[in-house]
Amino acid sequence: LTECRHRHGMMFVTYTDVTEARARELQLRNKEMEVRKLAEIDDLTNLTNRRAFDDLLSARIKTRRDRSSNDNDVLALILIDLDRFKPVNDTYGHALGDALLQVLADRFRGIIRETDTMARIGGDEFAAIVGVDSEREALKFATRLRDAAKAPVFINGTEVNVDASIGVTFLADEIAGTEDFLMAADLALYAAKEEGRGTIRTYEPILAERAKKKYSLEKDLRSALNKDEIILYYQVQRDLRTNTNVGYEALMRWQHPTRGLISPVEFIPLAEETGLIVEMGRWALRQAASDFAKLDDTTRVAVNVSPVQFLNSDLVADVKAALLESNLEPHRLEIEITEDVLIEDTDNTLKTLLELRKLGLQLSLDDFG
Repeated sequence: LTECRHRHGMMFVTYTDVTEARARELQLRNKEMEVRKLAEIDDLTNLTNRRAFDDLLSARIKTRRDRSSNDNDVLALILIDLDRFKPVNDTYGHALGDALLQVLADRFRGIIRETDTMARIGGDEFAAIVGVDSEREALKFATRLRDAAKAPVFINGTEVNVDASIGVTFLADEIAGTEDFLMAADLALYAAKEEGRGTIRTYEPILAERAKKKYSLEKDLRSALNKDEIILYYQVQRDLRTNTNVGYEALMRWQHPTRGLISPVEFIPLAEETGLIVEMGRWALRQAASDFAKLDDTTRVAVNVSPVQFLNSDLVADVKAALLESNLEPHRLEIEITEDVLIEDTDNTLKTLLELRKLGLQLSLDDFG
C-alpha cells in the first residue's frame, strides 16, 4: 500500500511485505490441486476415476446438445471389461494384477486423444468418451483398445495374456442423460461378453428389450419355487446292450402360469447367474429322492448339480438331508456334475466327490468335452 501526503512538502510511503501471504496462497493452491487430483484421478493407473468420469460424461452430453443441430460429429461411449483377469490375480497375485492394469492403462492412454477421456471405473473395467466424425471411427478406437488389451504383457519376466470385451454406444435423441448413456453401453458390453471373449458390440434397442424381459423373468423365477411352478420330469436311462431301463434322470422344468412351459436353456443360466440355482438344486435333490423312495429298491435316479451349486453350497449336507428325509438308499442316487466343476477348484472338488462316494452314491460326468 502506498499513501502519499504533501503536507509540509513531505511524502510518506508505507510498504507491506506480502511474500509470506503469497507463499501461503501458492501452498493452498497446490494443496487444492492435490485434493482435486485425489478426488478425480485413479491412484493406481493415474487415469480419470469413476466419480470424475461421470461428471465429465454429463458435461460432454450437455455440450453436445447445446451445439447446433447441424453438427454431424458423434459422441461415443466405450466400455471395456478385461477377460481372464481374475485367473491372473488368482495365479500370480494381486501385485502382478495391479502391474498389468498399469501397463494396459498406459496403452489405452496412448490410443485416446487429449481431447477425449480415458478412465478406470472399476476393478478391471475401463471407459472412454470420444468425439468422432462417424460411428465407424469410434469402432476403430474400440478395436485398437481391444487389440491393446490382447497383446501380451511381460512383467518381471512373466508373460501375461488377457483379452477385452467392449460395448459401444452413441449419443442419440432417446438417451435422456448420463444414466441412460451408461446403461446402453452396459447392455452392449453384456451382449459382447455373452458372445465370447474379445468381442465388440454396439448398442441396439433390442438389447434393452431383452434386458427388460430378463428382469421380468428373474422376478418371476424368485417366487417360482414357493408357488410350486418348478417341476421335475424324469427321462429314462436305457442300457442298449440289454434293452432294459436302468434308471432315470431328473430334469428341471418351469411351468409358468402365463408363459407356459419354459425351457431350462432359458431359465437355468439365469438361476445360476442370480444364485437361485442353489435353492432350486437343493429342492430337486429332495424331490427326486422322495419320488423314487416310493418305488422299488433297484431303480436309480440321477440329479444334475450345477457348478454354482457345487461351489456355493454344502452339497454333502444337502445330499445327506435328502436321503434322510426320503429313506432312499444311497446307491440309488446318482449325482451328475459337469467338467466345469473339476476345472474350478480341483482340491475342494475332489474332497467333496470323495465324501459323496463314501455315502454310497454314484457319480457321473455330464456334458463332457
